[in-house]
Amino acid sequence: MSRNNQGKPTVIPMRVPNVGQPQQQQINIQDTAEQPCPKCLGQHFDVAVRLRVFSKLNPTNPTGQDALIKMEVYLCRACGHEYGQPAG
Repeated sequence: MSRNNQGKPTVIPMRVPNVGQPQQQQINIQDTAEQPCPKCLGQHFDVAVRLRVFSKLNPTNPTGQDALIKMEVYLCRACGHEYGQPAG
């Protein structure tokens, strides 16, 4: 756990979606829970990008053009498991 010079837990500002101007909410890191890898219980993750294509042939595509969609995902450093996927 990270502490500041006075020995108090570090407070990390977090953006909260809101209509109009974004607001910042302060969260005490001690009020959170760690999320280990469900496959190997590893504690460290790397950010990766998963790519998808929204086809121009899809009738729900309003643009009529192929669109590349980038999704940020987290991969366990220990076993490579993608967080949020079944641990099978």
